[in-house]
Amino acid sequence: LQYYPKLSESLQPRAIELLCSRKPWSLALLSAIDQKKLARGAVSLEQLRRIQLHNDKTIANLLEKHWGKIRTASAAEVLQQVNKLSATFAANKGTAAAGKVVFTENCGKCHRLFNEGAAIGPDLTGAERSRIDVLLTNILDPSGVIRPEFQSYVAVTNDGRVVSGLMSNSSPATVTLVDATNNVIVLPRTEIDELNEVPTSLMPEKILDQLTEQQICDLLTYLRSDLVQKK
Repeated sequence: LQYYPKLSESLQPRAIELLCSRKPWSLALLSAIDQKKLARGAVSLEQLRRIQLHNDKTIANLLEKHWGKIRTASAAEVLQQVNKLSATFAANKGTAAAGKVVFTENCGKCHRLFNEGAAIGPDLTGAERSRIDVLLTNILDPSGVIRPEFQSYVAVTNDGRVVSGLMSNSSPATVTLVDATNNVIVLPRTEIDELNEVPTSLMPEKILDQLTEQQICDLLTYLRSDLVQKK
């Protein structure tokens, strides 16, 4: 926390990720935000949910103080957003080339499309991309439907460390989790106190909030570019 401002942009998110993994570190992180030593936006919604898993009253109070009640968006909220963005896209077609840049920076770290990107999440090439409403619903509500092979797990170790991610391997001796940043964590089963399924997707919510309307239109155009070409 002391050296966080001096860290590179690539190291800062990794530092936050590490601080979320243990109760005392999470409390120190939230205290720094409470004292305005660190920006609230440095912690993602997915990381806030992981911090909740420490099940600590002081942490819960700080979370509510700065972020309110942390929960998934309701079906009505998602539908409202889908309708709004569908209308925006209909009125302002984007550019596929610009959308590819948006995809690479925001989606390609976990998803593959047209044989490009990572394979942490589902390959989008074969996904339902022809209908804008379905496409937007999957982006806005990633926890709405979670395929079994992309089910996330959270492990709590004997010394209080909290680790979450997709289970890439499970053996009598170890459990291997891969987190949203593609970090591989191998945990000996003798060190695991709890191992449970996570009801939410590894994909972060509100990923579109950091984009402009034009960038969203560009992204949607790129996601559907091969379908348009076929027509």
